[in-house]
Amino acid sequence: MTEQAVFKVNTTILDTEVEAVRELIGQPLRLPPPFNREATLDTIRHYALGIGDDNPLWCDEQYGAASAYGSVIAPPTWLYSTFAAGIGPGFGGLQSFHAGGTWHWLQVVRPGDRIFPEAVLTDVQRKQGKRSGEMLIQIGDVTYRNQRGEVVATHEGRRFRVPRRAKGGLSYEPKPPYQYSDDEMSAIEDAVVAQTRQGAEPRHWEDVEVGETLPDRVKGPLDSATMIAYYAGNLQTMYKSADLAIKWRRFVRDHPGEVPNARPIEWQLETTPPGMGHHDAKVAQAVGMPNTYDNGWMRLGWMSQVVTDWMGDGGFLRDLDISVRLPNVLGDTLWAHGEVTAKRISDGEHLVDIRLWADRQDGALSCDGTATARLPSSSG
Repeated sequence: MTEQAVFKVNTTILDTEVEAVRELIGQPLRLPPPFNREATLDTIRHYALGIGDDNPLWCDEQYGAASAYGSVIAPPTWLYSTFAAGIGPGFGGLQSFHAGGTWHWLQVVRPGDRIFPEAVLTDVQRKQGKRSGEMLIQIGDVTYRNQRGEVVATHEGRRFRVPRRAKGGLSYEPKPPYQYSDDEMSAIEDAVVAQTRQGAEPRHWEDVEVGETLPDRVKGPLDSATMIAYYAGNLQTMYKSADLAIKWRRFVRDHPGEVPNARPIEWQLETTPPGMGHHDAKVAQAVGMPNTYDNGWMRLGWMSQVVTDWMGDGGFLRDLDISVRLPNVLGDTLWAHGEVTAKRISDGEHLVDIRLWADRQDGALSCDGTATARLPSSSG
């Protein structure tokens, strides 16, 4: 953290703040301008490559044109690049971390689609944390509509709020990047190079067996280049270049009732945003993390790829629910897994339920959850 960066810190959760934020429940929130307003060949491709997913259905114009869609389409979690579904208003002295999200998709996004997100806070819960004292969970719903007013997807986001490395707050010990042996690096590289995807060949519902495993996906080791690539496709609007940041802070001071309120207004006045912990180890440790850490939304994008690569172009990822369990910091590698737990027919849809989880290189559980994919039927 730079010397001039000073964070407001609350060592306790104040009842008055909780009640003030509860008054926002159910009210439409003012959102920042979208990073991506429109799906294009480039905005789709940049996001896909930012999560390490070079699926030609997202990235190759000719491949997309030959597909059943007639064009490339966006990876399901591309919608994060329009609004990242981070809903955590109030509590300027409490740090915010992504705890997970639940997606429900209704249709794909194609080039030319414009997305209009709407968000509300739905709940504020007081909890006792495993790695901190008292904490808050803020839950919010986002509805993503297209230019025709159709609902493209809905998202329930969960954020936990804790004091910043203070008594009772989140306080991981500093953790240097993991040092891999040559054999460990070779195993990672071999696993990545060996990865395949279903692609244009249909994976029919009838051919899926309960208990079968999905091919693993390996993500890492996490480094600064990986974070830069992700932010190139999904830059959060809280990051601004120096002169624009100065103008913005002045606007926030002069017109607080007009600025986005989906996040603490106080954060928008800080010269070093708390989110810089994704890029600066000193900031990360100041907010209680062990080192520079990944973006939780990126991890949901990674987990979605386990399913989209497996189901192929003819499948549709309908639901994804992922909970973030542990930090993923510089040097960490995630091994993401999936297993079919059920298959069913519901309202004419041929659905497959999947358990998802990802382990770090040290064997610790990084994140887990479930997904539901709709597959084509061989019976037509």
